[in-house]
Parts: sequence; C-alpha cells; structure tokens
Amino acid sequence: EILYAIRLEGKMNKDDILTEYANRVSYGRLSLGLASAAKSYFNKEVRNLTDAESLALITMAKNPSIYDAITEE
Repeated sequence: EILYAIRLEGKMNKDDILTEYANRVSYGRLSLGLASAAKSYFNKEVRNLTDAESLALITMAKNPSIYDAITEE
C-alpha cells in the first residue's frame, strides 16, 4: 500500500486524491461516494449538507455499519 500511495502522489495532488476517495468510498446502504451517501442518509445534495452532516459522513466512511443508527445487528 505504501508503494501504491507513493506512485499515486506522483500522479495526483492531495486534493484530487481526496476527491477521488470521497467519490468511491462505500458508506453502507449501497451508497458509493459522498453524493450517494448524502442522499441516502440525509436526503440532501452534498452542497446542502450542514457542517455537522458533512462531518458525520466523513467520520462514517471508515466503518459505516458502526455509525449508522438504522443498521441492525
């Protein structure tokens, strides 16, 4: 993974890497990417999210099943 990260940073800047990650990461509930997660969790477009909602989605990206209040165990 380290070698992959080094090669990736040689091709893209950090902002572009973060954007690509946000657009591809799984948020659970069959949501891939930030836009899909915003719709699924808050029924909003990304541009209409509050700071708190944005933070929740960013935090959730690491392990969506832990933070999803609707997920049943």
